Order: sequence, then structure tokens, then C-alpha cells
Amino acid sequence: QEISKVEQEISKVEEEANETSASLQEVRREIQSVDVNISHMEEELATLISTRHTVQKKQRLHDDVDLQRPRNIQDYKSSDIENHKYLFGKLDRLKQEKGRLLEEKDHLRQKEDRLRQEKAELVQEIRALKAGRLGLKLENIANQADWKETEADLAGAGFKVEQKVFSLNTSFLLRDNDEDHEVGARLLYCRKDFHKQWRFLEEDVCKEGCLGYIMGPPGIGKTVTTMAFMLSMCKEGWSIMVVSLWVFRSVGLLEIVDGKQRTCNIALRSIGAILDEWTRKSKKKLLLFVDGYHYHILLHMELLRECCAWREQDQSNRRLVVATSLGTRGKTYREEDTEMKVKEHHVYSWTLREYKEAVGYDCLYDSVAGVMEEIAGQPGVNVSIRDYQVESKYMIVGGSCRYMFQYPTRTAIEDYNAAMKSVTNYRDFALSLQGERGATFVNRLHGCFREKGGEYVAPISKFVGTELARKLGESFVHEMMTWVDTNNPSMKGFFFEMLFFARVGKGKKLIVTDRSGRMKNLKVSAVIDFQPNQTIRLPATKRVCLKPMKWNQGGYDAVIVDTKKRLVRFVQVTIGKAHDLKLEHHRKCLKALKVGREAGWKVRIVFIVDKKRLPTFKVSKVRGSLEEFGWIAGEEMQHVDIFGMDSQPRS
Repeated sequence: QEISKVEQEISKVEEEANETSASLQEVRREIQSVDVNISHMEEELATLISTRHTVQKKQRLHDDVDLQRPRNIQDYKSSDIENHKYLFGKLDRLKQEKGRLLEEKDHLRQKEDRLRQEKAELVQEIRALKAGRLGLKLENIANQADWKETEADLAGAGFKVEQKVFSLNTSFLLRDNDEDHEVGARLLYCRKDFHKQWRFLEEDVCKEGCLGYIMGPPGIGKTVTTMAFMLSMCKEGWSIMVVSLWVFRSVGLLEIVDGKQRTCNIALRSIGAILDEWTRKSKKKLLLFVDGYHYHILLHMELLRECCAWREQDQSNRRLVVATSLGTRGKTYREEDTEMKVKEHHVYSWTLREYKEAVGYDCLYDSVAGVMEEIAGQPGVNVSIRDYQVESKYMIVGGSCRYMFQYPTRTAIEDYNAAMKSVTNYRDFALSLQGERGATFVNRLHGCFREKGGEYVAPISKFVGTELARKLGESFVHEMMTWVDTNNPSMKGFFFEMLFFARVGKGKKLIVTDRSGRMKNLKVSAVIDFQPNQTIRLPATKRVCLKPMKWNQGGYDAVIVDTKKRLVRFVQVTIGKAHDLKLEHHRKCLKALKVGREAGWKVRIVFIVDKKRLPTFKVSKVRGSLEEFGWIAGEEMQHVDIFGMDSQPRS
């Protein structure tokens, strides 16, 4: 009832303010009308003054006329004298009218000033009334929100193993607070990007008071790193709030004040009231984190505008940082960024080396072992089980530590495949790099990698890159190569392999050349994904290409099986100058295929290299044997074919 009374009073004052605004507009229109009349009058005065000067000149000429030369001067007629008198009279009247109009304009200006002052007072009164109403509503909003309050587990948050690992409770991570995730400790390896992001938050955001934007592909640790830093600030007396944004869900809130942790979900438009209520009850420095911001979602923009306005009210005690998984924060304005002290920080996708470093710490490996793939037997000489697991999974998940450490491989494959269904051409993928995604498309397919002081954007993993190439064909690889720096050695090899699957995957002719210059067609009827350690049923007559879901076996990139000729070709695609031959991996695959020499099957190894390196490419070492298929030790090269493939894709 009290709120209702205040709202009625606000309505009355707003009505009065609207009437004042209407009167003010009417006065302004009258002033404009007077200005127009004055302008017309001044034009007429100028014309009369000019005419008067002409008449006066004629008068002077008449007075000075030399009676000896009457032909050289125009006679001054008596009618001109009458016209002269008329003009002077009209000129005087116009001057008087102008004076009256100027006086009227002055009165209108005074009235305008008075109305403007009245309007300002009414607006101020409205604001005061609304502030009072807001104060009444704040408690209602806080009570209506389904807040869940617990003791904040700050003691368990902190660095371990000489600042190499950070531990925090997953209850602090709003995006993990659902039925699919158990509450417990989350360990994060503190790679170089972790410490760089930490310094950005500490120095640029908290100390300098900048409005911070943390940018980078999804699933690389931006949120967890920011949360780790915020928990450390709680220990130093700061109050923190996390606003977790979604595309279709309500806003998630996490608030930690005085050791109490509160969470709830609210409507996006309630954020202003929530921030005011949080500010009123906390007398400390405040750190606000907006997570999951997408600039192309209008409601996200409105929420961020509210948060920026909140920060502007007290920049000495309020800090704001925003995390986005898009490649840009949208259209920017240099002057506005300078005024608001905006600073950006970019975070990069994980590398294989960083994953191996991470699982080297027992506490971290133990926490993620449940989502790493179990292996049978030993992975190989001088290869640890942990490294083997990471290498195997890396080819699927790539630079996403979320999929590496939080989900099993099958989940990553399902999610990536679902995302790739939305990509019908290169433009779809390119738009994902810029963050302009369709309704069903997600930008989890790309990663941003740093190498030798530069950076490049590419498919998040080898699995995604080759699958997109197989699906979209050679033109996709061509467009990708115009987008990405192909001088990068690792990217050259990546694109060469993508090109192979683009050509073999679309059912076109895969033309290769041997060292004698003869051309050969390796066309297949279909490309089939397979697990090398699982039995696969082969078609009766077709020649198919088997694409392994694991690449870390180091022996081949594809297997072309011709059931009609009973021939198995292991294909290794490489841009290197030389390559080893590791036959132990081929034996495992042949066992899964259930093919044997006794049934007439033959086995050959095919190296597909860049056509430019065909004359000089060599096989460095041979490890293992295939004696059961008639291979004689030391004579393995008799079963090896080396072909060259054009490395330039056609658009």
C-alpha cells in the first residue's frame, strides 16, 4: 500500500511535469515564430535602407547639378520626393515593430527560463519519489528473490604446490551449479595466462580502477581465473558479486559479503535494484563481475549499461570487470573508452604442452582422472600414461580446458558435432570467429592460439578442423587459409591434413603423384570415423577411408580399405622432410579390422607429402614389424609408397 501511494504521487507529479513541458514547448514555438518575424522584418529593413540610400544619392545629385550640363544627370522628379518621405516613414514604423518583437522575445525567454526551472524541480521531485519507491522495492525484491545463503568456503580457496595450482569450491562457479555437476574442489593449473589475467585484474582493474574486459574463446578458464582472484579479494575485505548471463535463462547471482555466500536467479531487468541493495548494505570496496556477456544480445547490453552506470556513481570504491567469449566486444568509441578507462585483456586457448604440465601435478591429475580415457597396456616407450591420455584427448578437444578436464571425450565429440551441424559454409565459421552466431550455432568450434609473439585463430582441434574440411570441402580450406597465417609451421601441417580430408571426404578424385611422375587416384566412396581399438565391420565391395578418432598413435592419419582387392593402405599425411615408421600402431589397427594374410589381405604404407618435397622426402626409422603379413625385417620400404599432393587448395 505504501508503494502504491508513492506511485500515485509520482503519477501526479509526472502529469504536472508533462504539462509544464508542453507549456515550455509552446513558449519555444512562440519564440521561434517571433524570431522568424524579426528575421523577415530585418530583411525588409535592409531593403528599405538600401532604397533610401539610392534616393539620398539622387537628391545629392540634384542639388549639385551643373545647369550647363543637364544631359549628363537624370532629373530628380517630384514623385521621388514623395517616395522618399514614404520610405522614411515605413522605416521608422518597422524599427518600432522590431523593438516591440524583441521585447516580446525577451519576455518569452524569461517565461522559458521560469518553466525550465519548474520542470527541473519537478524532475528532481520525481527522482526523489522514485528513489523512495525504489527503497521500498529493494527489500521486496531481495525478499522475492529465492536467495540461498551459506557460509563462504574461503579457507579452502587458494594456491597449492608453490602457486602452480589454484583450488576453489565449485559452489562459487554459477555455471557449474546444476544437477550435472557435483559440488567439490576445482583445481586449476596456473599457466602463464592465469598469472597474466590475475595481474590484469589486480593492477588494471582494482588498483587503477579501469573497466576491464576479459576476452577469449569459451572454455579456456577466464571465469575460473577471475573467480579465483575475486575470492582472494574477499580475504582482503572486498565484497564481490558475480552476474552470470545466459542467452535464454534468467540471470544467476553470486554475492559474498562478510563471509556469507548468497546465490539466486533473477530477471535481467532487476539488476539495478539488486546492485543498489548490495551497495547499501556493504560499506566496503565492491568488485562486480559480469560473466558471459554477448554484445549482440540487447538485454545483455541493457544490463551492462546499468552496471556501468553503477560504477560511474563511485569510481573510487566500485570496480567492474566483464568476460566475453566473443572475439570482439562490438562497436567501440575511442572517446568513450578513454572517458570510461576501458582496458581489454585477451586470454588464449590451451596448448598440448600446458596440458602435460598440468597433469604432472598429482593433485590436479587425481581430480580429473575420472574424465580421462582408460588405456589398456603400456602407451609406448618413454611415454607416460598421463601424457598418452592427454595427447589422445587433445586431438579431439584441442585448446578447451573445459572439455579436457571436466567432460569425457564422448561429450566433447557430441557437442562439437552438434555445433558443426550449424555450419553450412565458410561464412558461418568465419562469423563464429567474430561472435555473430546464429540461433543454433555456438562459437566453441574455434580457438585463439599464440605462437612466436603473434596469434592466430583456427579450428579448436584437429578433430574439428578435419571434420569441417570433410563436410564442407576444399573451398572451406581455401577460405580458412586466407583467414589464418599459413606461414606458421604448425598451421601448414594442419591445413595440409585438412586438405587431404576435404578432397577424400567429398567423394571427388584424390589425385596424387609418385616420384616417376605417374598420377594415381585414391578416390574412396565414403569416410567413416572409427576407434582403432574397436572392431569395425567393413563394407563388402566399397573402398572406404577410415578416419581414426585418435591421432596420437603416431602411425597414420587414415586407413583406406579396399575390400574388393583385399588391400589395406595406411595413410600418413605430412609436410615434414622425413618421418618415422611405427608399425606397432598398424598391427593394433589390423587386429581391430580382423584382416589377415591367410585371407589374402595385403598391407601397404602410404606417405602423402607436399608435392614440392616429393623428391627429397625420406623415411627415417622403422620401428616394429609386420612379419605376419609377409614383411621381412630390413625390407619394409618395399611395402611403402610415397606420393606427392598439391598443397594449394582450389576455391
